[in-house]
Amino acid sequence: MKACSGIISQLSLDSYHIFFDGALVSNPNHGKEIYVQPIDKMVVKQAIEFAHLNGINLEFYSANHYFVEGETWASDIRRDFYHTPPTVVDISKLWQKERIIKGVLTVRSSEEKARAEILYLQFKDSLSFSWTKTPAYPEVDFINVLAPEVSKGEALRALASHLGISLTEIIAIGDGPN
Repeated sequence: MKACSGIISQLSLDSYHIFFDGALVSNPNHGKEIYVQPIDKMVVKQAIEFAHLNGINLEFYSANHYFVEGETWASDIRRDFYHTPPTVVDISKLWQKERIIKGVLTVRSSEEKARAEILYLQFKDSLSFSWTKTPAYPEVDFINVLAPEVSKGEALRALASHLGISLTEIIAIGDGPN
C-alpha cells in the first residue's frame, strides 16, 4: 500500500482502494479493511522452505510492510521506484508472525527466471502467479504471488457490496493490465 500512498495523497482520495491485485480492499487513511484474501500460512511456510532450498529470492508483503531476507538489487528497486522501504527479517519465521497477502519474485537473469519457473511449477495449484513489467525496468519481470482465489473482480464486488452500490455505478481505474 505504501507504493500507492503518494498518489492517494496527491489526489486527496479518502475512501477505499483495491490493493495487491485484489487481495486487499481497505481505506489506508483509516486503517479499515473490508476484504482480504491472504496466502494460507502453511503455503507461505512451504514456499519459504522451497525458496531456501532452491536459491530463490522470494519477498513478501503484509498489509503494511514489505519483508525481505536481505537487501538486494530487487529491494533497491522497491525502495527507489515504488518508495517502499524493506523490512529485513528472518523470512523462515515470517509465516508464524505475519498475515502475508502477497509474495513477489523480481527476476532479470535467465538463472533467476529459471528458478522462478521452478517455484511456479511447484506451487501452481496452491498459489496464483501474475507476471508484470514496468517501462522503468524493461529487463525485469515482477511476478506477483497470491492466494489462488484473488481477483480484482471479486475485490470490486466486495467493495460495491460494502458501499451498497451496484456494479453498474462503478468506474475502476487501475495501474496496469493485471
